[in-house]
Amino acid sequence: MLSNKFPGFDYHAEELSAYKYHVDVFVILLKIGKVITYKTTDVNEFATWLNAHNIRKID
Repeated sequence: MLSNKFPGFDYHAEELSAYKYHVDVFVILLKIGKVITYKTTDVNEFATWLNAHNIRKID
């Protein structure tokens, strides 16, 4: 079963609207309009988690 929370990340998938990965940080738009950044050593795993939850990727 796919968890709606990624280990070490403070937000649930339902709170996220879109994301972009730039240099070494994820820039994430929350549904409430706030922009946050998130750094992880599990870049591929976090991106896979975002995509599995249909979070829109901004290119």
